[in-house]
Amino acid sequence: MVTNEIITPVQEYLIRFNNYYNDIVKSDIQIINEINDYLSQRKGKQIRPAISFLIAQVCGGVNENTIKVATAMELLHNAALIHDDILDHSDYRRGLETIHKRWDIPTAILYADYLLALSFNIASKTKLKKINKLISKTFKLMCEAEFLQKIKVRDIHIKEEEYFTIIYGKTASLIEATSESAAISATSDRNTIQKFKKFGKYLGLLYQVKDDIIDYASSKSVSGKPQYNDIKEKKITLPLIHSFSKIGTNNHIADMMKNGRLNEEEISRVAETVLKTGGIDYSFKYALKFYSKSFHILSKFPESESKSSLYKLLNYLLNRNQ
Repeated sequence: MVTNEIITPVQEYLIRFNNYYNDIVKSDIQIINEINDYLSQRKGKQIRPAISFLIAQVCGGVNENTIKVATAMELLHNAALIHDDILDHSDYRRGLETIHKRWDIPTAILYADYLLALSFNIASKTKLKKINKLISKTFKLMCEAEFLQKIKVRDIHIKEEEYFTIIYGKTASLIEATSESAAISATSDRNTIQKFKKFGKYLGLLYQVKDDIIDYASSKSVSGKPQYNDIKEKKITLPLIHSFSKIGTNNHIADMMKNGRLNEEEISRVAETVLKTGGIDYSFKYALKFYSKSFHILSKFPESESKSSLYKLLNYLLNRNQ
């Protein structure tokens, strides 16, 4: 798999990261350990911690602080996922029942808060003053973006700027913080840290825009995800925002997105309108723009195996269909 090629230069650090993460989340409270064991079945591609270690290597080398900041960011990410699942009424994530479905909502909220507390605790152990501030700022942005998305969920008049504010806060801000904190752990050069902060922001924006394209452009057999999920949930993402800019908001498509539950025929009609009005092509131009910005930042650093893996990551994110 392409993702395996990406993480190869930092495989040893991912092993150390997993061991450290598993030790950190252990508790004397039985139910916490039961949830930990349950979630261990749902191990993802580990791209986020890999980004931390690849960037640290480019900046000078992975050290103990890098392991800690990668863990702090992963704890923050996992806490946010649990909150997202509750807010979205999601019963499954990666084939497993969500925490609130398997246990209950209070248990899920408490566990997410536990992970968040651990994130701040680990950050404080790095002795890098900026990391705790970075986590606080990122969590604030994520919460604000959730509020904005809740307000705008069926708003057919949502502007591109508002869409980008939402995806920056919900997705890109965490990858930005992951990249910045990794650089901070490996170097004191402010210019380098700023470059990787921007790199992470563009990487996160690329990821989310492409994710929104995939919802319209890939079938379930290719992506492994239900097709047209955003349409079903009345989420108006960039492809549809562009379509509304072409056809206006005084039509049957807009009415369908505002009112009631969509049947299969109506879902297909919305998807066809997005395709015909160039919503997918328009969105891909943005993805390509963010790819180019990230690529340009990387080009400023000396060649290395880790830099090569970051290039592979960029190509993977731009071209993925799942």
